[in-house]
Amino acid sequence: MPSIREYYFKKIKQIEESDRISKPQFVHLICKYAGLKDENEFIFHFDDEFKYEEDTDSTINRVLNGEMLEYITNEAYFCGNYLYVNENVLIPRQETEELVDYFSKYFKAMGFDPGTSTVADICTGSGCIAVSLVEKCSLKIVFASDISEGALEVAKKNTFTLNANVTFLKGNITDPFIEQGLKFDCIVCNPPYIKDSSTIDGRTWRFEPHLALISDPDTYFYEYVLKTADKLLNKKHLLAFEIGEDMKDSLEVIARKYLPEDRLDFIKDMDGKWRFMIISSDTEVVSKAADALKNHGVIAFPTETVMGLGVAYDDKEAFERLNKIKGRPENKPYSLMLGNRAEISKYAHISLDEQKIIDKFLPGPLTILLKKKDLPEWVTLGSEYVGIRVPDLETITEVINEFGKPILAPSANRSGEKPALTSQEVHEVFGNELDVVIEGNASNDMASTIIKIDDGVHVIRQGKITKEEIEEALK
Repeated sequence: MPSIREYYFKKIKQIEESDRISKPQFVHLICKYAGLKDENEFIFHFDDEFKYEEDTDSTINRVLNGEMLEYITNEAYFCGNYLYVNENVLIPRQETEELVDYFSKYFKAMGFDPGTSTVADICTGSGCIAVSLVEKCSLKIVFASDISEGALEVAKKNTFTLNANVTFLKGNITDPFIEQGLKFDCIVCNPPYIKDSSTIDGRTWRFEPHLALISDPDTYFYEYVLKTADKLLNKKHLLAFEIGEDMKDSLEVIARKYLPEDRLDFIKDMDGKWRFMIISSDTEVVSKAADALKNHGVIAFPTETVMGLGVAYDDKEAFERLNKIKGRPENKPYSLMLGNRAEISKYAHISLDEQKIIDKFLPGPLTILLKKKDLPEWVTLGSEYVGIRVPDLETITEVINEFGKPILAPSANRSGEKPALTSQEVHEVFGNELDVVIEGNASNDMASTIIKIDDGVHVIRQGKITKEEIEEALK
Protein backbone atom coordinates (compact mmCIF):
# COMPACT_ATOMS: atom_id res chain seq x y z
CA MET A 1 0.00 0.00 0.00
CA PRO A 2 1.60 3.34 -1.02
CA SER A 3 2.28 6.31 1.23
CA ILE A 4 0.52 9.60 0.54
CA ARG A 5 3.83 10.84 -0.92
CA GLU A 6 4.10 7.90 -3.30
CA TYR A 7 0.49 8.18 -4.41
CA TYR A 8 0.75 11.95 -4.90
CA PHE A 9 3.80 11.74 -7.16
CA LYS A 10 2.34 8.78 -9.01
CA LYS A 11 -0.73 10.82 -10.03
CA ILE A 12 0.46 14.40 -10.15
CA LYS A 13 1.53 14.44 -13.82
CA GLN A 14 -1.90 13.15 -14.86
CA ILE A 15 -3.52 15.88 -12.76
CA GLU A 16 -1.32 18.64 -14.19
CA GLU A 17 -2.13 17.55 -17.75
CA SER A 18 -5.88 17.69 -17.08
CA ASP A 19 -8.09 20.79 -17.27
CA ARG A 20 -10.83 19.10 -15.25
CA ILE A 21 -9.19 18.77 -11.85
CA SER A 22 -6.66 21.19 -10.35
CA LYS A 23 -3.73 20.42 -8.09
CA PRO A 24 -5.45 22.01 -5.03
CA GLN A 25 -8.56 19.90 -5.73
CA PHE A 26 -6.38 16.79 -5.98
CA VAL A 27 -4.72 17.54 -2.64
CA HIS A 28 -8.10 18.19 -1.04
CA LEU A 29 -9.41 14.90 -2.44
CA ILE A 30 -6.54 13.00 -0.81
CA CYS A 31 -7.21 14.86 2.45
CA LYS A 32 -10.91 14.02 2.24
CA TYR A 33 -10.30 10.28 1.87
CA ALA A 34 -7.45 10.21 4.39
CA GLY A 35 -9.40 12.19 7.00
CA LEU A 36 -6.94 15.08 7.01
CA LYS A 37 -8.17 18.55 7.90
CA ASP A 38 -6.13 20.73 5.54
CA GLU A 39 -2.92 21.10 3.53
CA ASN A 40 -0.82 21.46 6.68
CA GLU A 41 -1.96 18.04 7.86
CA PHE A 42 -1.41 16.75 4.33
CA ILE A 43 2.25 17.79 4.53
CA PHE A 44 2.65 16.56 8.11
CA HIS A 45 1.27 13.11 7.18
CA PHE A 46 2.93 12.99 3.76
CA ASP A 47 4.70 9.69 4.52
CA ASP A 48 1.74 7.99 6.16
CA GLU A 49 0.21 4.92 4.54
CA PHE A 50 -2.59 5.80 2.11
CA LYS A 51 -5.39 3.23 2.28
CA TYR A 52 -7.73 4.89 -0.18
CA GLU A 53 -5.88 4.62 -3.50
CA GLU A 54 -8.72 2.70 -5.18
CA ASP A 55 -11.44 5.14 -4.06
CA THR A 56 -9.38 8.17 -5.07
CA ASP A 57 -8.49 6.67 -8.44
CA SER A 58 -12.14 5.95 -9.07
CA THR A 59 -13.14 9.54 -8.33
CA ILE A 60 -10.36 10.98 -10.50
CA ASN A 61 -11.29 8.71 -13.40
CA ARG A 62 -14.94 9.78 -13.17
CA VAL A 63 -13.85 13.42 -13.34
CA LEU A 64 -11.50 12.80 -16.25
CA ASN A 65 -14.39 11.08 -18.04
CA GLY A 66 -16.52 14.20 -17.76
CA GLU A 67 -18.30 14.21 -14.40
CA MET A 68 -18.15 17.20 -12.05
CA LEU A 69 -15.84 16.63 -9.06
CA GLU A 70 -18.04 18.79 -6.87
CA TYR A 71 -21.09 16.62 -7.51
CA ILE A 72 -19.14 13.41 -6.90
CA THR A 73 -17.78 14.62 -3.55
CA ASN A 74 -20.84 16.79 -2.76
CA GLU A 75 -18.72 19.78 -1.85
CA ALA A 76 -17.44 22.98 -3.46
CA TYR A 77 -14.95 25.54 -2.17
CA PHE A 78 -16.37 29.05 -1.84
CA CYS A 79 -15.15 32.09 0.10
CA GLY A 80 -12.93 30.06 2.40
CA ASN A 81 -15.40 27.25 3.15
CA TYR A 82 -16.37 23.92 1.66
CA LEU A 83 -20.11 23.96 0.97
CA TYR A 84 -22.46 21.06 0.30
CA VAL A 85 -23.66 20.85 -3.32
CA ASN A 86 -25.62 18.39 -5.43
CA GLU A 87 -27.25 18.34 -8.85
CA ASN A 88 -30.06 20.65 -7.66
CA VAL A 89 -27.72 23.67 -7.51
CA LEU A 90 -25.04 25.31 -9.60
CA ILE A 91 -21.46 24.77 -8.53
CA PRO A 92 -20.34 28.12 -7.03
CA ARG A 93 -17.92 30.01 -9.26
CA GLN A 94 -15.00 32.33 -8.63
CA GLU A 95 -16.95 35.22 -10.19
CA THR A 96 -19.59 34.85 -7.50
CA GLU A 97 -16.87 35.03 -4.84
CA GLU A 98 -15.97 38.38 -6.39
CA LEU A 99 -19.61 39.46 -6.15
CA VAL A 100 -19.57 38.70 -2.43
CA ASP A 101 -16.35 40.67 -2.06
CA TYR A 102 -17.63 43.74 -3.91
CA PHE A 103 -20.93 43.67 -2.01
CA SER A 104 -18.98 43.57 1.26
CA LYS A 105 -16.86 46.58 0.29
CA TYR A 106 -19.88 48.67 -0.70
CA PHE A 107 -21.75 47.53 2.43
CA LYS A 108 -18.92 48.73 4.67
CA ALA A 109 -18.24 51.91 2.65
CA MET A 110 -21.90 52.93 2.96
CA GLY A 111 -21.80 52.47 6.72
CA PHE A 112 -24.49 49.81 7.09
CA ASP A 113 -24.80 48.39 10.62
CA PRO A 114 -24.18 44.61 10.48
CA GLY A 115 -26.31 44.11 13.57
CA THR A 116 -29.48 45.71 12.22
CA SER A 117 -29.20 45.71 8.42
CA THR A 118 -31.61 43.54 6.48
CA VAL A 119 -30.22 41.67 3.46
CA ALA A 120 -31.98 39.52 0.85
CA ASP A 121 -30.28 36.95 -1.37
CA ILE A 122 -32.53 36.35 -4.38
CA CYS A 123 -32.14 33.11 -6.39
CA THR A 124 -30.00 31.74 -3.57
CA GLY A 125 -29.28 28.30 -5.07
CA SER A 126 -26.78 26.56 -2.78
CA GLY A 127 -26.96 29.49 -0.38
CA CYS A 128 -23.29 30.22 -1.03
CA ILE A 129 -23.83 33.98 -1.15
CA ALA A 130 -26.11 34.12 1.88
CA VAL A 131 -23.89 32.08 4.21
CA SER A 132 -20.74 33.87 3.04
CA LEU A 133 -22.26 37.31 3.65
CA VAL A 134 -23.27 36.33 7.19
CA GLU A 135 -19.62 35.54 7.85
CA LYS A 136 -17.92 38.25 5.76
CA CYS A 137 -20.16 41.15 6.83
CA SER A 138 -20.91 39.88 10.37
CA LEU A 139 -24.63 39.96 9.58
CA LYS A 140 -27.09 38.82 12.22
CA ILE A 141 -29.53 37.47 9.67
CA VAL A 142 -30.02 37.14 5.90
CA PHE A 143 -33.23 36.31 4.04
CA ALA A 144 -32.96 34.13 0.93
CA SER A 145 -35.37 32.93 -1.74
CA ASP A 146 -35.45 30.32 -4.48
CA ILE A 147 -38.16 28.67 -6.54
CA SER A 148 -36.49 25.24 -6.31
CA GLU A 149 -37.30 23.08 -3.29
CA GLY A 150 -34.21 20.99 -4.00
CA ALA A 151 -31.99 24.08 -4.00
CA LEU A 152 -33.47 25.28 -0.71
CA GLU A 153 -32.72 21.91 0.91
CA VAL A 154 -29.07 22.29 -0.11
CA ALA A 155 -28.93 25.89 1.11
CA LYS A 156 -30.44 24.95 4.47
CA LYS A 157 -27.82 22.24 4.89
CA ASN A 158 -25.07 24.80 4.33
CA THR A 159 -26.50 27.27 6.83
CA PHE A 160 -26.67 24.51 9.43
CA THR A 161 -23.08 23.38 8.77
CA LEU A 162 -21.68 26.92 8.94
CA ASN A 163 -24.03 28.08 11.71
CA ALA A 164 -25.32 30.95 9.57
CA ASN A 165 -28.62 32.57 10.47
CA VAL A 166 -30.53 32.57 7.18
CA THR A 167 -34.31 32.56 6.76
CA PHE A 168 -35.47 30.86 3.55
CA LEU A 169 -38.62 31.56 1.55
CA LYS A 170 -39.76 29.49 -1.42
CA GLY A 171 -41.13 31.34 -4.42
CA ASN A 172 -40.44 33.19 -7.65
CA ILE A 173 -37.73 35.87 -7.45
CA THR A 174 -39.02 38.70 -5.19
CA ASP A 175 -42.60 37.41 -4.79
CA PRO A 176 -42.17 35.66 -1.42
CA PHE A 177 -40.63 38.76 0.15
CA ILE A 178 -43.40 41.01 -1.12
CA GLU A 179 -46.05 38.55 0.05
CA GLN A 180 -44.53 38.66 3.53
CA GLY A 181 -44.32 42.46 3.49
CA LEU A 182 -40.55 42.39 4.00
CA LYS A 183 -38.30 45.37 3.22
CA PHE A 184 -34.54 45.38 2.93
CA ASP A 185 -31.49 47.58 3.10
CA CYS A 186 -29.59 45.38 0.66
CA ILE A 187 -30.31 42.90 -2.11
CA VAL A 188 -27.79 40.58 -3.71
CA CYS A 189 -28.72 38.45 -6.69
CA ASN A 190 -26.98 35.98 -9.00
CA PRO A 191 -29.87 34.93 -11.25
CA PRO A 192 -29.99 32.80 -14.40
CA TYR A 193 -28.78 35.00 -17.28
CA ILE A 194 -27.88 32.75 -20.21
CA LYS A 195 -30.29 33.03 -23.12
CA ASP A 196 -28.61 30.76 -25.67
CA SER A 197 -27.96 27.24 -24.38
CA SER A 198 -25.48 26.63 -27.22
CA THR A 199 -23.03 28.95 -25.45
CA ILE A 200 -22.90 26.67 -22.41
CA ASP A 201 -20.09 24.12 -22.33
CA GLY A 202 -21.13 20.48 -22.60
CA ARG A 203 -20.27 19.38 -19.05
CA THR A 204 -22.15 22.27 -17.49
CA TRP A 205 -25.22 21.64 -19.65
CA ARG A 206 -25.12 17.91 -18.93
CA PHE A 207 -24.77 18.06 -15.15
CA GLU A 208 -25.86 21.43 -13.78
CA PRO A 209 -29.53 22.45 -13.34
CA HIS A 210 -30.92 24.23 -16.40
CA LEU A 211 -33.37 26.14 -14.20
CA ALA A 212 -30.42 27.99 -12.67
CA LEU A 213 -28.77 28.73 -16.03
CA ILE A 214 -31.34 29.74 -18.65
CA SER A 215 -33.30 32.96 -18.91
CA ASP A 216 -35.21 34.23 -21.95
CA PRO A 217 -34.92 37.14 -22.26
CA ASP A 218 -31.59 37.26 -20.47
CA THR A 219 -32.64 40.42 -18.62
CA TYR A 220 -35.87 38.90 -17.24
CA PHE A 221 -34.75 38.32 -13.65
CA TYR A 222 -32.97 41.67 -13.38
CA GLU A 223 -36.00 43.61 -14.58
CA TYR A 224 -38.26 41.61 -12.26
CA VAL A 225 -36.13 42.57 -9.26
CA LEU A 226 -35.78 46.22 -10.28
CA LYS A 227 -39.42 46.81 -11.15
CA THR A 228 -40.40 45.56 -7.69
CA ALA A 229 -37.57 47.39 -5.92
CA ASP A 230 -39.85 50.17 -4.66
CA LYS A 231 -41.77 47.54 -2.67
CA LEU A 232 -38.63 45.94 -1.28
CA LEU A 233 -36.05 48.62 -0.54
CA ASN A 234 -35.53 51.02 2.30
CA LYS A 235 -34.51 54.60 1.53
CA LYS A 236 -30.82 53.83 2.06
CA HIS A 237 -30.11 50.77 -0.04
CA LEU A 238 -27.63 48.67 -1.98
CA LEU A 239 -28.21 46.14 -4.77
CA ALA A 240 -25.48 43.89 -6.17
CA PHE A 241 -25.94 41.61 -9.19
CA GLU A 242 -23.79 39.16 -11.10
CA ILE A 243 -24.40 39.72 -14.83
CA GLY A 244 -23.53 38.24 -18.21
CA GLU A 245 -20.46 39.74 -19.85
CA ASP A 246 -22.46 41.24 -22.76
CA MET A 247 -25.37 42.62 -20.70
CA LYS A 248 -23.96 45.95 -19.49
CA ASP A 249 -25.69 48.19 -22.03
CA SER A 250 -29.14 46.58 -21.78
CA LEU A 251 -29.03 46.49 -17.99
CA GLU A 252 -27.98 50.12 -17.77
CA VAL A 253 -31.19 51.08 -19.58
CA ILE A 254 -33.29 48.95 -17.24
CA ALA A 255 -31.56 50.20 -14.09
CA ARG A 256 -31.98 53.84 -15.12
CA LYS A 257 -35.65 53.17 -15.89
CA TYR A 258 -36.53 51.92 -12.42
CA LEU A 259 -33.92 53.60 -10.18
CA PRO A 260 -32.96 56.77 -12.08
CA GLU A 261 -31.65 58.66 -9.05
CA ASP A 262 -29.34 55.93 -7.80
CA ARG A 263 -25.62 55.52 -8.34
CA LEU A 264 -24.93 52.83 -10.94
CA ASP A 265 -21.56 51.04 -11.21
CA PHE A 266 -20.55 48.25 -13.57
CA ILE A 267 -17.47 46.29 -12.57
CA LYS A 268 -15.31 43.82 -14.46
CA ASP A 269 -14.26 40.44 -13.09
CA MET A 270 -10.70 39.17 -12.80
CA ASP A 271 -10.77 38.16 -16.47
CA GLY A 272 -11.65 41.69 -17.58
CA LYS A 273 -15.29 40.89 -18.42
CA TRP A 274 -18.23 43.02 -17.31
CA ARG A 275 -19.61 40.86 -14.52
CA PHE A 276 -21.20 42.94 -11.75
CA MET A 277 -23.84 45.65 -11.52
CA ILE A 278 -23.93 47.64 -8.29
CA ILE A 279 -26.82 50.03 -7.64
CA SER A 280 -26.91 52.16 -4.51
CA SER A 281 -28.45 55.18 -2.88
CA ASP A 282 -24.91 56.25 -1.99
CA THR A 283 -25.02 59.45 -4.00
CA GLU A 284 -23.08 60.97 -1.10
CA VAL A 285 -19.90 59.36 -2.43
CA VAL A 286 -19.29 62.46 -4.55
CA SER A 287 -19.65 64.75 -1.53
CA LYS A 288 -17.44 62.51 0.61
CA ALA A 289 -14.66 62.61 -1.97
CA ALA A 290 -15.01 66.38 -2.50
CA ASP A 291 -14.91 66.97 1.27
CA ALA A 292 -11.76 64.84 1.54
CA LEU A 293 -10.07 66.97 -1.13
CA LYS A 294 -10.97 70.10 0.83
CA ASN A 295 -9.25 68.68 3.91
CA HIS A 296 -5.83 67.71 2.51
CA GLY A 297 -7.18 64.27 1.56
CA VAL A 298 -5.99 61.73 -0.97
CA ILE A 299 -8.73 59.92 -2.91
CA ALA A 300 -8.79 57.00 -5.33
CA PHE A 301 -11.24 56.58 -8.20
CA PRO A 302 -11.92 54.69 -11.43
CA THR A 303 -11.34 56.32 -14.81
CA GLU A 304 -11.84 55.09 -18.36
CA THR A 305 -8.17 54.04 -18.38
CA VAL A 306 -6.76 52.91 -14.99
CA MET A 307 -7.52 53.65 -11.35
CA GLY A 308 -6.32 57.10 -10.30
CA LEU A 309 -5.28 58.95 -7.14
CA GLY A 310 -6.14 62.57 -6.58
CA VAL A 311 -5.40 65.61 -4.40
CA ALA A 312 -6.28 69.27 -4.66
CA TYR A 313 -3.88 70.84 -7.15
CA ASP A 314 -3.13 73.87 -4.93
CA ASP A 315 -2.71 71.98 -1.63
CA LYS A 316 1.00 71.56 -0.82
CA GLU A 317 0.28 69.40 2.23
CA ALA A 318 -1.85 66.99 0.19
CA PHE A 319 0.75 66.99 -2.60
CA GLU A 320 3.44 65.90 -0.14
CA ARG A 321 1.15 63.19 1.26
CA LEU A 322 0.56 61.91 -2.27
CA ASN A 323 4.29 61.79 -2.98
CA LYS A 324 4.90 59.83 0.20
CA ILE A 325 2.09 57.37 -0.53
CA LYS A 326 3.26 56.74 -4.09
CA GLY A 327 7.00 56.89 -3.41
CA ARG A 328 7.14 59.23 -6.41
CA PRO A 329 10.43 60.67 -7.73
CA GLU A 330 10.49 64.37 -6.84
CA ASN A 331 11.32 65.49 -10.39
CA LYS A 332 8.27 63.91 -12.03
CA PRO A 333 5.11 66.08 -12.16
CA TYR A 334 1.53 64.86 -12.03
CA SER A 335 -1.14 65.59 -14.62
CA LEU A 336 -3.85 68.14 -13.88
CA MET A 337 -7.32 66.57 -14.06
CA LEU A 338 -10.33 68.81 -14.72
CA GLY A 339 -14.06 68.14 -14.53
CA ASN A 340 -14.80 69.59 -17.98
CA ARG A 341 -12.84 70.91 -20.95
CA ALA A 342 -14.30 74.43 -20.71
CA GLU A 343 -12.08 74.97 -17.64
CA ILE A 344 -8.80 74.20 -19.43
CA SER A 345 -8.18 77.77 -20.59
CA LYS A 346 -8.05 78.94 -16.95
CA TYR A 347 -4.92 76.92 -16.34
CA ALA A 348 -3.14 76.70 -19.72
CA HIS A 349 -2.67 78.48 -23.05
CA ILE A 350 -4.36 76.73 -25.98
CA SER A 351 -3.36 77.04 -29.64
CA LEU A 352 -5.80 76.41 -32.50
CA ASP A 353 -4.37 72.95 -33.15
CA GLU A 354 -4.50 72.08 -29.47
CA GLN A 355 -8.12 73.22 -29.35
CA LYS A 356 -8.95 70.84 -32.22
CA ILE A 357 -7.47 67.96 -30.23
CA ILE A 358 -9.30 68.99 -27.07
CA ASP A 359 -12.63 69.23 -28.90
CA LYS A 360 -12.10 65.84 -30.56
CA PHE A 361 -10.71 63.72 -27.74
CA LEU A 362 -11.66 65.28 -24.40
CA PRO A 363 -13.27 64.04 -22.26
CA GLY A 364 -11.38 60.86 -22.98
CA PRO A 365 -8.19 58.83 -22.47
CA LEU A 366 -5.80 61.61 -23.51
CA THR A 367 -3.37 63.83 -21.60
CA ILE A 368 -2.23 66.88 -23.57
CA LEU A 369 0.81 68.94 -22.60
CA LEU A 370 -0.03 72.66 -22.76
CA LYS A 371 1.88 75.80 -21.84
CA LYS A 372 0.88 76.56 -18.27
CA LYS A 373 -0.64 79.72 -16.86
CA ASP A 374 -0.28 80.67 -13.18
CA LEU A 375 0.05 77.40 -11.25
CA PRO A 376 1.75 76.46 -7.96
CA GLU A 377 5.37 75.59 -8.58
CA TRP A 378 4.98 71.97 -7.39
CA VAL A 379 2.39 71.24 -10.09
CA THR A 380 4.87 71.38 -12.99
CA LEU A 381 8.15 71.21 -11.02
CA GLY A 382 9.77 73.93 -13.10
CA SER A 383 8.43 72.88 -16.50
CA GLU A 384 6.62 75.46 -18.63
CA TYR A 385 4.14 72.73 -19.63
CA VAL A 386 1.33 71.09 -17.69
CA GLY A 387 -0.35 67.80 -18.59
CA ILE A 388 -4.11 68.34 -18.83
CA ARG A 389 -6.62 65.49 -18.56
CA VAL A 390 -10.45 65.46 -18.61
CA PRO A 391 -11.70 61.94 -17.82
CA ASP A 392 -14.72 60.41 -19.50
CA LEU A 393 -16.22 58.86 -16.38
CA GLU A 394 -19.11 60.57 -14.65
CA THR A 395 -18.33 59.90 -11.00
CA ILE A 396 -14.88 61.50 -10.90
CA THR A 397 -15.92 64.48 -13.04
CA GLU A 398 -18.80 65.05 -10.60
CA VAL A 399 -16.31 64.99 -7.72
CA ILE A 400 -14.03 67.52 -9.41
CA ASN A 401 -16.90 69.80 -10.37
CA GLU A 402 -18.38 69.71 -6.85
CA PHE A 403 -14.93 70.33 -5.37
CA GLY A 404 -14.63 73.32 -7.69
CA LYS A 405 -10.95 72.95 -8.56
CA PRO A 406 -8.73 70.65 -10.61
CA ILE A 407 -6.90 67.79 -8.95
CA LEU A 408 -3.43 66.36 -9.42
CA ALA A 409 -4.15 62.84 -10.57
CA PRO A 410 -1.51 60.15 -11.11
CA SER A 411 -2.33 56.48 -11.60
CA ALA A 412 -3.09 54.45 -8.48
CA ASN A 413 0.10 52.52 -7.84
CA ARG A 414 3.35 52.65 -5.95
CA SER A 415 6.09 54.21 -8.05
CA GLY A 416 7.49 51.66 -10.49
CA GLU A 417 4.60 49.22 -10.10
CA LYS A 418 1.64 48.50 -12.39
CA PRO A 419 -1.42 50.75 -12.02
CA ALA A 420 -4.38 49.28 -10.18
CA LEU A 421 -7.39 48.45 -12.35
CA THR A 422 -9.97 47.92 -9.61
CA SER A 423 -10.86 49.44 -6.26
CA GLN A 424 -10.11 46.05 -4.74
CA GLU A 425 -6.51 46.31 -5.97
CA VAL A 426 -6.33 49.85 -4.55
CA HIS A 427 -7.37 48.56 -1.12
CA GLU A 428 -4.78 45.79 -1.33
CA VAL A 429 -1.96 48.15 -2.33
CA PHE A 430 -2.67 51.16 -0.12
CA GLY A 431 -4.63 49.75 2.81
CA ASN A 432 -5.81 52.59 5.05
CA GLU A 433 -3.48 55.26 3.64
CA LEU A 434 -6.21 56.86 1.50
CA ASP A 435 -9.10 59.00 2.75
CA VAL A 436 -11.77 57.93 0.24
CA VAL A 437 -11.81 55.08 -2.28
CA ILE A 438 -14.59 55.29 -4.86
CA GLU A 439 -15.51 51.68 -5.52
CA GLY A 440 -15.53 50.27 -9.03
CA ASN A 441 -13.00 49.46 -11.68
CA ALA A 442 -11.26 51.11 -14.58
CA SER A 443 -12.69 50.63 -18.03
CA ASN A 444 -9.37 49.80 -19.67
CA ASP A 445 -5.96 48.43 -18.73
CA MET A 446 -4.09 51.10 -20.65
CA ALA A 447 -3.07 54.52 -19.34
CA SER A 448 -3.97 57.67 -21.28
CA THR A 449 -2.05 58.69 -24.37
CA ILE A 450 0.22 61.67 -23.58
CA ILE A 451 0.92 64.08 -26.43
CA LYS A 452 2.50 67.43 -27.14
CA ILE A 453 1.69 69.57 -30.20
CA ASP A 454 4.86 71.37 -31.30
CA ASP A 455 5.69 71.38 -35.01
CA GLY A 456 3.67 68.20 -35.30
CA VAL A 457 2.31 65.58 -32.96
CA HIS A 458 4.75 64.16 -30.41
CA VAL A 459 3.55 61.09 -28.54
CA ILE A 460 5.17 61.01 -25.11
CA ARG A 461 3.32 57.87 -24.03
CA GLN A 462 1.22 55.65 -26.27
CA GLY A 463 -2.20 54.78 -24.92
CA LYS A 464 -5.53 53.89 -26.47
CA ILE A 465 -5.60 56.93 -28.80
CA THR A 466 -3.07 56.63 -31.62
CA LYS A 467 -0.85 59.20 -33.26
CA GLU A 468 -2.65 58.58 -36.56
CA GLU A 469 -6.03 59.42 -35.00
CA ILE A 470 -4.62 62.66 -33.58
CA GLU A 471 -3.02 63.68 -36.87
CA GLU A 472 -6.31 62.95 -38.66
CA ALA A 473 -8.10 65.32 -36.26
CA LEU A 474 -5.66 68.13 -37.18
CA LYS A 475 -6.39 67.99 -40.91
